[in-house]
Amino acid sequence: MKGQFFLVGVFSLILLFYMGISAYLSPSYAGAVTEEGISNLFDNIENEYPRAFNFGLNVSEPVETLINFTDFAMNITKGRGFDPEFLWLITENVSDDLNITVGNFLGYSAYVNLNVSGNTKVIYVNKGDTNSSLFASPPSEFELRLSFNTTEKNLLLEKYKANLYLILELRKGEDKIIGEIKA
Repeated sequence: MKGQFFLVGVFSLILLFYMGISAYLSPSYAGAVTEEGISNLFDNIENEYPRAFNFGLNVSEPVETLINFTDFAMNITKGRGFDPEFLWLITENVSDDLNITVGNFLGYSAYVNLNVSGNTKVIYVNKGDTNSSLFASPPSEFELRLSFNTTEKNLLLEKYKANLYLILELRKGEDKIIGEIKA
């Protein structure tokens, strides 16, 4: 029964997302990129990630839901000639510890440096995959320093709240838009 609910929910979420971006991904749009077009597609993806994350939390499968949603978003954008890249992380409280899962959809494998209030770990995440690490007893409000390649971010997060942080980039030719979400 839980599996059926999850499948119906994921299908509904995907359908809503597709309906939301269908106007921007029509065949007449696919050939010509405008700044407004790439911006609208980017905004739609940016708005749907927190919804997918919340849905995943509601069905107790946030990592699997984000993987499925990321695959969906990548397929849709690639099918329209865009080159998408996503890197996201989620934090979840486990007893008194903190689990951090990183999803790497950058197109290349990466070492990701995570520093939670002074406790540093480096994890390797294959392209198109996830990896997790557990941090023992961080404070209830903690600083997370994330770095990979040339990107560095400092976040102030809450331990007893599930957190999502996403870096996304869409490119097509010379047009490129980069953004981030903290939810």
